Amino acid sequence: MVGEIPFEIGNLTSLTELSLGNNSFNGIVPIENTYLNKLTILLISNNNFEPEIDERIAQISSLKYYELSSPKIKTSKIPQNTIVLE
Repeated sequence: MVGEIPFEIGNLTSLTELSLGNNSFNGIVPIENTYLNKLTILLISNNNFEPEIDERIAQISSLKYYELSSPKIKTSKIPQNTIVLE
């Protein structure tokens, strides 16, 4: 898949897992703690997202596992108790 992820995905308040890896998405990932507060798994590696993703992910307290591998993304602000899937 190619392009940007629609901002409306942030309205899926019951979303617990999001797997969008190995595509050609770009731009920002529209995730906000206030709406996706049930999200526990986030798999978005091998895309071309903007680096601001680490700030947003750090705010999701329900997140337990993530996979973000991308040259632009830094994970230094993501909580220590979150497990990185490789």
